Amino acid sequence: PDILNATYLLTLLQESGAPIVLYSTLGEHTHNDIATLNEIYQRIFRQNAIIGSTDSKAIEALQPLMQSHYIYTPTNKENSKDIFSARISFWIKQESYGKIAMNNSGFLHIDTAKCTLCLSCVEACNANALINNNASFELLYKASLCTDCGYCVASCAENVLNLESHTLLLEPHSFEYVSIAVDEPFRCVECNKIFATHKSISKIKNMLTPVFAGNALKLKTLECCADCKVKVMFEGAH
Repeated sequence: PDILNATYLLTLLQESGAPIVLYSTLGEHTHNDIATLNEIYQRIFRQNAIIGSTDSKAIEALQPLMQSHYIYTPTNKENSKDIFSARISFWIKQESYGKIAMNNSGFLHIDTAKCTLCLSCVEACNANALINNNASFELLYKASLCTDCGYCVASCAENVLNLESHTLLLEPHSFEYVSIAVDEPFRCVECNKIFATHKSISKIKNMLTPVFAGNALKLKTLECCADCKVKVMFEGAH
């Protein structure tokens, strides 16, 4: 019975359109998942979906949950978190049901003004909750996929990320990728190739301008791509 995590239990509930009665002694993590699912059902359908076998009155009053019925076929690439997100989003649509407590789930807060889009958080995220949009220089976040691991926060060199642990927002924006940081592309002053963002270059210039004070060549290299930086340095040496 301990394989019955939130995704397995939600699948049983949705595919059957019926409540679940549990007769076995379950582990702590399963009890937490049951509490989360019952809270979701209370918020959306005003009733519990999973009960214990000792609750005789609740068993006698059991009724189908046809309003919650949903058939979903996952792809081979989807993991448990992907499936849970897709299933819950079917109920949420454009409604808002507030914040609930949920293990292995978190909500990321970001100081947008200080984010330089270095994308170290994207590299650290193994759940695809954070991805980057190369076409528009955006950092995108899908909160329902967050596993609360904290790797993104630990990897952030700018210290602009903060994770609200054990949290799931039953809001439409939690189940789709939304932009949480954006910047303009920065073009090399020599070849005009995009190689960074304005915020990242601005930060580097603020750090190194006092060090390179009076050296116009070195200051120029701060605005050059890797290829042009070498060329400018060699030309200056001659």
